Amino acid sequence: VVEDDGPGIPLSKREVIFDRGQRVDTLRPGQGVGLAVAREITEQYEGKIVAGESMLGGARMEVIFGRQHSAPKD
Repeated sequence: VVEDDGPGIPLSKREVIFDRGQRVDTLRPGQGVGLAVAREITEQYEGKIVAGESMLGGARMEVIFGRQHSAPKD
């Protein structure tokens, strides 16, 4: 779990932020690839990443894995 106390992620954006090129804050520099890559890697290991609301007031990212694997799936 990673949490912050920033502005958070609107509920309407919580699924699309994992798509390449999607960004919530367009006023700051960035390419919108970080969360997309995180999701791709997580899914290679049969896990999932979920965006939510932090008790700190900002965003919360939770990475969930099932059984332990020795190598990613193809």
